[in-house]
Amino acid sequence: MRPPTAAARTFYCSGMHKRDHEPVFIRSRWGTSRYVYNPNNPVGLALIVITVFVVLGSLFLLGRSTP
Repeated sequence: MRPPTAAARTFYCSGMHKRDHEPVFIRSRWGTSRYVYNPNNPVGLALIVITVFVVLGSLFLLGRSTP
């Protein structure tokens, strides 16, 4: 395997972080074979935040619609 070029090293050092290479989904550590969002990845962290807001918004809207 060839070492990365100078341009690739510059791109990696200037804009990308090491945590950007983490997978979005990881296996659960609870002994099951399900996958969970990875908070060490920026996309996984965004999915966690979006999921929380969607669930809270849904619960709020369902609570308002009942008499």
